[in-house]
Amino acid sequence: MNQILVIEKPLNPRQLAFVDEFILTLNATQAYKNVYKCKLRVADANGARLLADARIGQMIKDRQKDVNLSRVLSIQQIKEFWTNIVLDAQTPLIAKLKASEFLAKSGGAFIERLEVSSNATVNVTIFGTDD
Repeated sequence: MNQILVIEKPLNPRQLAFVDEFILTLNATQAYKNVYKCKLRVADANGARLLADARIGQMIKDRQKDVNLSRVLSIQQIKEFWTNIVLDAQTPLIAKLKASEFLAKSGGAFIERLEVSSNATVNVTIFGTDD
C-alpha cells in the first residue's frame, strides 16, 4: 500500500503579519496592503488568494478565538469603567450622568414591579386535536 506524506510549510513572517492584520481590520485587501505595502489592485487580488489558503484560514480561526476571549469585558470591568467616568473631573456632565444611569440600571435601581391579581376565569380552547 502506497502512502503519501504531506509536509506543510509553516507560514512565513509576512503571512503571519497578514493574519494579525486581517484580525484587526477584518478586510483582506487592507490587511494585505498594510503588510506588503503594495497598490490597491494587487492587494485586492492577493488578499483574497491568501484568505483562500487553508493554513492561513486555520491560523485566523485559532487566533480569533484568543482575541475574542481577551476582548470581552467582565461585568466588574464595565462597572469600573462607568465609575471612572463618573469620578473623572475632566468628563463632561452629560457623560457622567449617562454613566451613573448605566451603573444604577446595572444595580437594579430602576426596576418597577407591579403586582396584578384577579379572580377572572380563563378558558382555553385548543383546535386541531384528534379527540
